[in-house]
Amino acid sequence: MKIFDFHLHPGYDFHQNNTDPEYFVSVLKKNGICGCAGCFSNLDMYKKPAEEFRWRIPELNRKTWAFHDAYPDFFVPGLQIHPDFVELSCEELAWHKEKGGVLVGEVVYYMMGFQYTHPGLPEIFSCARDLDMVVNLHPSKNMEYNRHIIRQVPGLKVVLAHLDGYGLYEDFIAEMKGNENVWADLSAYGAARPGMLRDVVARVGSERILFGTDFPGSDPEEKPGKYISYVLSEGLSTRDAENILYENARHLLRL
Repeated sequence: MKIFDFHLHPGYDFHQNNTDPEYFVSVLKKNGICGCAGCFSNLDMYKKPAEEFRWRIPELNRKTWAFHDAYPDFFVPGLQIHPDFVELSCEELAWHKEKGGVLVGEVVYYMMGFQYTHPGLPEIFSCARDLDMVVNLHPSKNMEYNRHIIRQVPGLKVVLAHLDGYGLYEDFIAEMKGNENVWADLSAYGAARPGMLRDVVARVGSERILFGTDFPGSDPEEKPGKYISYVLSEGLSTRDAENILYENARHLLRL
């Protein structure tokens, strides 16, 4: 059974973990993961003045693509954007598309000092939609902010990160039931509640749930294996497990 980690960060040092590229890839492969997707996010960008993102966004995106170039058959790059810089962000999206990119994010609003009600986001996300890209969105703890951006850009493919996090489980379910362009990933919180995955599959199906770990995050050495064991322990059908672990990512990212 193939396993693809839809949500991780090769340059992530928020918890001061080892982000050496060879270490990063070796831990994932050791746990049977055949590929992964994500973007560079790090402590250095956390709550910096917005003006700095004029140069930070291109820098992070080129680091992400450099990681892809080093591991082209393993890592799918995600793009960083910032709503204070609409023109720059849309130019980055066009550049990303030209290179074969399909993923935006994970977009983490709080690290870059904006909310999803920011007036610049609809234009950027409309550009992503028109380029047939997928946006991985770190959820605001206020679900109305998440709903705002989803409603503002009809047809946008959105993967809400961290299913079962921030008390938003039922809200995630409601969004997926009401919008076929909304998915959710299991990263960060998804292995914490036995029975949760069975419940979401029973209520919305397995076709819009994506395996993800937020690796390296905390406990990096054990995290991938713990998340895989969780999915396999939920008593899902082989088809449902395959959808979550690989097939849904293959479909969304056109692997």
